[in-house]
Amino acid sequence: MADKSFKVKSGIIIPITSAAILSTDSNGAISSQSVLPISAGGTGQTSATNAINALLPVQNGSTINYVIQSDGVNINWGKLYNQTIKNNGTTVTPRGIVNLVGAIFADDSGTDTTTISFNPPVSVSSNVTLDSNKKYFVNTSAARTLTLPASPSVGDAIEIYDETNTAGTNNITVDSNNKKIEGVIDQYLIDVNGAAVTMIYTGSTFGWKVRI
Repeated sequence: MADKSFKVKSGIIIPITSAAILSTDSNGAISSQSVLPISAGGTGQTSATNAINALLPVQNGSTINYVIQSDGVNINWGKLYNQTIKNNGTTVTPRGIVNLVGAIFADDSGTDTTTISFNPPVSVSSNVTLDSNKKYFVNTSAARTLTLPASPSVGDAIEIYDETNTAGTNNITVDSNNKKIEGVIDQYLIDVNGAAVTMIYTGSTFGWKVRI
């Protein structure tokens, strides 16, 4: 018998549960089901956790601490590295925010790399105010005056180098900025060719300690 179109009388009642989904089979028979399979646009699951797991890439015991990543077409699991942070060999427990002091960041989009540099070198060819925790390479083709930071913290360090090897003729004057140098509020003179001087702030009592 050939298929024929027919009309359903209005008001017909089809007994289904409140969570059911209506579907038809190849013969057109109407049925209801509470779980919609993935092939039909569902998850095939009855709980939120199982539904998410059903849609994610396959998980197993080796995917601990992995994250979802995309290759532009598909998603897969990528390793989330749980690194240990150490300060001079002593393990430090990282927080949600890691604050790197005295660092310079350089991003390279080509290699997807961020380079972090500490105590970066600074070339000086004029009179300047110094920042803590930096290396200064001073062009002594003329005399220079370098002013120490106004509000240093204990442990701050500054390195000063005679870049052009002429500090004996064109001196480098380090202005204390009203802080002590070697226990005295005074200027510090660098007058030796090729000098390399490190100044470390020890606190208000002694001020900046000089190492040559």
